[in-house]
Amino acid sequence: DTASFAAEQARLEDAGRTVIYVAAGGEVAGLIAVSDPVKAGSQEAVAALRGEGLHVVMLTGDSDRTARAVAREVGIDEVKSEVLPADKARAVRDLQAKGRRVAFVGDGINDAPALAGADVGVAIGTGTDIAVEAGDVVLMQGDLRAVVRARALAKKTLSTIYWNFFWAFGYNTALIPVAAGVFYPFTGLLLQPALAAGAMSLSSILVLTNSLRLRYFQPPRFAGEAAPQAPAPRSGARVLLYTSPGCPDCAAVMAWLERRGVAYEERDLSRPEIAEEAVQNYGVRVAPITVIDGQAHWGPFAEQRRALEQRLGVGVPAEAAG
Repeated sequence: DTASFAAEQARLEDAGRTVIYVAAGGEVAGLIAVSDPVKAGSQEAVAALRGEGLHVVMLTGDSDRTARAVAREVGIDEVKSEVLPADKARAVRDLQAKGRRVAFVGDGINDAPALAGADVGVAIGTGTDIAVEAGDVVLMQGDLRAVVRARALAKKTLSTIYWNFFWAFGYNTALIPVAAGVFYPFTGLLLQPALAAGAMSLSSILVLTNSLRLRYFQPPRFAGEAAPQAPAPRSGARVLLYTSPGCPDCAAVMAWLERRGVAYEERDLSRPEIAEEAVQNYGVRVAPITVIDGQAHWGPFAEQRRALEQRLGVGVPAEAAG
């Protein structure tokens, strides 16, 4: 009988803790409260998303009291608690049936069905492999503010695409008739073939130049964040990265190294001689294998990350830090 603990359970759940009962000899002996603290930046991320007119819903398997306590802390109004993986996917479908476009953010195995069913599945790269594979977008940090940055980059990219289409369509609509000699009988205007080819190349150059502006995209910043600093990897480290085609963890390791300015040599395990080299030298042939000054690390990116930070002396860049 848990009635004698009901008040304490309610108090702990109202504080955002999950309650686990302990029994001895078939009788309830007590309870244990565990908590998963809200990550830094979650409140800012939710506020930023709501400020852009987005409706934020929290779906969780936690008890109703615990879920609502966490939701109050981060500023979420609508909460669906005690839901199973299938219930999360059903909630996504219900929102879609109402004509809404749904982006689902998750990192666990139980999030995979909802990630796959959403219009955009955003997987947290520090989560489970199945969640990463189910997502359309993979964020490399476990920081919800990265969702805001990713959305800003997506909007900027889409805006650039629209401008490119507008420019290319207008440019070609105006100059193709000139190049074809449509106006020659009336104006005497005619482009020589060489000039027409040059004008076409100019259109492509302008479109590409406009697209390259995305390289200078500045993500939104949040109060209290430190100014970005250039990463400072340990000098002199020789890094070999054994990869294989279609390997998401390989892409995650490469992105991690490149973002921190770490030079590496990539080797393709799909080539028999490279696979044999990996087995002979390191006793493994499953990608990704990261070798730093002769010492090999392998397994999913989430397992390799701490070792990479320690061996290379590189932490999370300031723009990704919470």
